[in-house]
Amino acid sequence: MNNIEYSKWLNLGPFYLERGQLGVLDPKLLPVNCDEYDFEYIEDFLNKKGAGNVGCQSTYMFLKQDQNKNFIELRIMPDPPIDFEEYLPETKIEPYDYFQFEIKHPLENSTVKSNLCHSFKITSNKMLVFNATYYAAKKNYAKLKRKQLIKGNSNILHRWEPMGYKDDLLINCDNGFYDVFKLSSEFQKKIIKLKDVSLKLKCCSSIISFIPNKVIKKWNVDWIHCDKCNKLTGGFDGLNKIDKDGNTIDYKCKIENDNDSKDTIHNFFCWVIKPRKNKKKKDLRVGFELDSRENFLINYAKDIEYIGQLKDGIPDGKGQLISKSIIVEGEFKKGLKHGVFRFKNHDGTYEPQFLTYYEGKTTNPRSGKIH
Repeated sequence: MNNIEYSKWLNLGPFYLERGQLGVLDPKLLPVNCDEYDFEYIEDFLNKKGAGNVGCQSTYMFLKQDQNKNFIELRIMPDPPIDFEEYLPETKIEPYDYFQFEIKHPLENSTVKSNLCHSFKITSNKMLVFNATYYAAKKNYAKLKRKQLIKGNSNILHRWEPMGYKDDLLINCDNGFYDVFKLSSEFQKKIIKLKDVSLKLKCCSSIISFIPNKVIKKWNVDWIHCDKCNKLTGGFDGLNKIDKDGNTIDYKCKIENDNDSKDTIHNFFCWVIKPRKNKKKKDLRVGFELDSRENFLINYAKDIEYIGQLKDGIPDGKGQLISKSIIVEGEFKKGLKHGVFRFKNHDGTYEPQFLTYYEGKTTNPRSGKIH
């Protein structure tokens, strides 16, 4: 028995479109009244009736559900750089975890950008994600027989998996308006004064002042003449620019008056589709999940699940470890058990024994000695 409210990110896997456009809409609107493969008409229809221009040729999808398997939001992101072999059904790989995507996204010292870009309406309690270019105008496509994508979860169905990837998802959801967001981060570069910039030459390790008009463009790369070695250096190896403290000037910095470099770095993360909950449009926004203090369900170990707070995708805060036989509840720090943990039966009654942990190791309650 567990009456804690929590959310779970479900991995819907890779979604591949061969020369097609991703469509997200109410299947009740199909078929579109046009010739098959009428790209312009279908694109215009998606902009008027569906989620608009979302996704790309190769995407990865995650669905957030509550403890009752109800739709919370759908996230569609550019596919990570993985081998095509991983799409093949005979290749066994560990599924991606949603938080892995956020951890790899550069968020440090960045500003979160949440832009509302589109809205659409659902009236059939279903949302279809599919290759709109190929199937939007096909008769009876929305009525095709589909099977459960995840065993035991009848709220997510799919048609088939050609060569191991998906091109069709049918998701149960509430009726109403759904908003589409672009979620990204923006990093403000550090501006370095030109007088504080030097070059450390690779040919002889000499350090010289950086004078932009002395840079020579050759084969579309930058070179500089080393007077000591009497030759050009840099080129395809690049010019090693350093600041007054000897630190390398990288992509996070901009040299003043460098018109070829932008002041900010814009990092797109994903499209987010979520139901509107009676909020004014100016208040609508989405964010990253790594710093969320809500309860999530994740796999903790073999045959053990964790429900509780997370930080950077791992248990941190109050939570429970749930197995078939018992529930253990307590507090975690950086993924490790920390403090007093109590045992609870699935009927909600507590056992008299308890364990005390320090940084993941059990301690003797009397002596405090780590075992």
